[in-house]
Amino acid sequence: MIDSFEGTDVDAVIINASGCGHTLKNYGVLLQDDPQYRERAAQFASKVKDVQEFLHQVGLTAQLSPLQAQPLTLVYQDACHAAWAKD
Repeated sequence: MIDSFEGTDVDAVIINASGCGHTLKNYGVLLQDDPQYRERAAQFASKVKDVQEFLHQVGLTAQLSPLQAQPLTLVYQDACHAAWAKD
């Protein structure tokens, strides 16, 4: 992955799967003892963003409209890796 993106001059690598994103964000830690990849992994990992994190950072948000006139009870479960993973 690092080799594939190296030299592409991208500003961000956007991920929509939290498990994969968590691993990619930790490449710098996972490869910290590898002299060939240590710095490259840290640089790559710094560009990895969860899609929701990216949209928030660039300000691409919108006020939501009500789905109906009466109150509506919803359940939302955020991705476990995105909410609880430790770096």
